Amino acid sequence: MTLLLDAREVEQVLTMADAVPAMEEAFRDLASGAGVNRPRSHTSVPRPSPPGEQRFYLFKSMDGALPRLGRQGIRMSSDLIVERSARLGASTAVRRRIQPCTSEICERRNLVEAEMRKEDRAVDREARR
Repeated sequence: MTLLLDAREVEQVLTMADAVPAMEEAFRDLASGAGVNRPRSHTSVPRPSPPGEQRFYLFKSMDGALPRLGRQGIRMSSDLIVERSARLGASTAVRRRIQPCTSEICERRNLVEAEMRKEDRAVDREARR
């Protein structure tokens, strides 16, 4: 059975007091070869950006398994990253998270993606000037 949880749901049911001993046990399994993991991977895709900004889409995933418990998990995150240069030369990053589509959040994701396309078109128009 597949169980999909977002970060808010995990925060509601998992306490640090429960997480630390579970992670210690998982790391013991990993160290002994009884657990399996794949290090986090990042996929970064540049997006059209106006002058003074750098935009890119970032997808991250990692997974692991504890065979003795019959459990495997994967964590995914999807972000649109916008880095803006301040007047004094400092750089700040503004993150807008795009959630994986589940029945509760498909509509919101579609709105965010539509807004991103609108912004991309505006950047393209500005670049053609």
